Amino acid sequence: MPWFVKTEVFRESRDQLGLFLEAHQNWIRELQAKGQPILSGFLVKNNKSPGGGLFLFYADNYSEAEKLIQQDPLIVNNCVQWELYEWVGAIK
Repeated sequence: MPWFVKTEVFRESRDQLGLFLEAHQNWIRELQAKGQPILSGFLVKNNKSPGGGLFLFYADNYSEAEKLIQQDPLIVNNCVQWELYEWVGAIK
């Protein structure tokens, strides 16, 4: 199963995201509880408040990966500008 990477940039400040960020974190916890391998976190530069995040996860293919992330409350509520990539390891 391939790895996928979603990058995101917040459209609002982290403080203004409030309930949407909490819903995003709960959504991730629910997926993890179901056995979905996921890593999610903030992108921080020079110890400054994050302006976005990174989401790493497995999916069967790009279409399935896109379906999964479109359920993310941050995306559903238009809180982030995002991009999705399949990660292909260079060394086997």
